[in-house]
Amino acid sequence: MRRIAVVKRGDLGDLLLTLPALRALRDALPEATIDLLGSRVAREVLRDLNLVDQVLPLPSSHPHLLRGCIDGLRLAVSLVRRGYEAAILLEHLTTPAGALRYAAALTATRARRRIGLDNGRGWFLTDRVPDAGFGTRHEADHWLSVVSRLGANPTPRRVGLADDPAADARADAIVGAAGDRYCALHPGGGGYSVARRWPLDRFVEVGRALARDGHGLIVVGNESDLNGALAAATGAIDLTGQTPLRVLRRVLSRAALLISSDSGIVHVGATTDVPILAIYGLTDARAWGPYRPESWLQTRTRVVERPLPCRPCLYRGHALGFRNGCATRDCLMGIGSARVIDLARELLAGSAADRRGALSG
Repeated sequence: MRRIAVVKRGDLGDLLLTLPALRALRDALPEATIDLLGSRVAREVLRDLNLVDQVLPLPSSHPHLLRGCIDGLRLAVSLVRRGYEAAILLEHLTTPAGALRYAAALTATRARRRIGLDNGRGWFLTDRVPDAGFGTRHEADHWLSVVSRLGANPTPRRVGLADDPAADARADAIVGAAGDRYCALHPGGGGYSVARRWPLDRFVEVGRALARDGHGLIVVGNESDLNGALAAATGAIDLTGQTPLRVLRRVLSRAALLISSDSGIVHVGATTDVPILAIYGLTDARAWGPYRPESWLQTRTRVVERPLPCRPCLYRGHALGFRNGCATRDCLMGIGSARVIDLARELLAGSAADRRGALSG
């Protein structure tokens, strides 16, 4: 197998969860040319990892039909010229329209083998991996099962971002005032669904409790109004807009704890060894929780969620579900700050014990 196209849209978190599959594929086929068709953020996620040879932008939905058709035709011509032997789809076929878009992309490659998950809409695939639905296994494990059709090892593994000494130095400089045992807070829910946010007033209560315990605080993410309000109420250092991806990775790796709503920042943290306390509501943590297959890291990871019969309401079964949740959002409103504070202190105590053990060893 000499030339392979991998199709993966998605934002930061989705792309990070493809890294184990891309690593397994590269290990299995080290001499192959592997190109990723995806979003612009993929270039930064994949930079210096040697997992793919090129990132080719997939045209997004364009408001002008003619422009969209032209972009699509240009991509199709480019794909045919590249002579792919296999095309891999790392997406669920959630909607009929989405299935048609992915069918067009994979068919345009002219690849003899077209591999992906099939939930009944995968008529265009030659190698169909059964899709039992969201949450039946972790997303990263879904993608490992797909690439295994080309001989890749499907054993769960964690893959981090590439080292960047300049980014590390910048990160160390901007968190210096927070001290050695700071906690990172992320109250946002990412751009896809603001309904995934845990209430701000409860983040404030958690931050104040940790500050009373003697921990420095930083706030990360890009939601400036939300972050600014949390920083003002807790005395945290507001790093909004100061942490591009690799700087963020270093900032989180140095933290004593990351507390975050369901978002891509959870997955950035999961590529490091930082203890994580993640708060999930609309989505299923069995599918999108912090991906840490190593047993020793599972003791450093907690997901807070409520077992309600309506959960998950976003990405359920084979359907998209409700991006904005319901009006009451009981799944998140029912998670109190006291529970999160207790779990945070538990994780911090464990982290401190690990550090003492490492120093004495």
